[in-house]
Amino acid sequence: MKDALLTFVQGDAFLDNLDCEVFLHSIKKYKTFDKVCFIKNISLEKQEWLKKYFDFVIEPTHHINVPNCDRFICYYEFLCEHPEYEYILHLDFRDMILQGDPFPYMKSFPDKDLFLALEGMKIKDSPFNDMWATWKNNLIPTHKLDYKNDMVINAGNIGGKYSSFLSLCLMIFLDTNRIAQHVVFEQPVLNYLYRYLLENPKVKICHPHESEFCVIGEGVKYNFVKTIFSNGKICKEDGTPYLIYHQWDRNEYADIFRNKLKNKFII
Repeated sequence: MKDALLTFVQGDAFLDNLDCEVFLHSIKKYKTFDKVCFIKNISLEKQEWLKKYFDFVIEPTHHINVPNCDRFICYYEFLCEHPEYEYILHLDFRDMILQGDPFPYMKSFPDKDLFLALEGMKIKDSPFNDMWATWKNNLIPTHKLDYKNDMVINAGNIGGKYSSFLSLCLMIFLDTNRIAQHVVFEQPVLNYLYRYLLENPKVKICHPHESEFCVIGEGVKYNFVKTIFSNGKICKEDGTPYLIYHQWDRNEYADIFRNKLKNKFII
């Protein structure tokens, strides 16, 4: 069986920067899994450019209103047509760097079906997540939670086995597709479910101090996560490189990665 990396991008303007190329060059070297990019409002010229990095470049027929949320129904519809995949990895576009292959890591925990990454801080310690948690509670008539002491789950990187990932995509789409005063993003949906997900023995919640699965730049930036920089990679304090570096553009190491890519083009 095969594995697949899924991502989504909207608009040519989003592609016209060096940071996108940092992300694309980081995934290009991996040949053991399919790379699938869902697009919206991307010119034919840019589509051809993306095909240098992705095995599939797909413009979904599904209406895209809020890309962060609606990408999950695109994933769902694609995966329903491709049951040959065993493991799936969803990544945000642009502010990601693959420092290693996450699929062997996930497969090293065969009893786990979903892999979620913590940012390193509590909801109350992150202004946006705190605000989203308030909005979320205001939307639901019952089962309101006092959960701002729970940890922040990042929605920009989610991995797992085919069936569980498929179900999560449908759940996120269903919960975010609603009439509300504010946009309901995917991250507060996961944050609300954090304590329930902790109870599920099939879900691995990856804290960056304990797991090399993923580190989030926001947690590093505000010193909730202690890291070191070694041999061109961001690492745990014991020197183990993280496999996924998300929000790499938000801290002091960003220009190192940009300059590394710039130097590739210098003759």
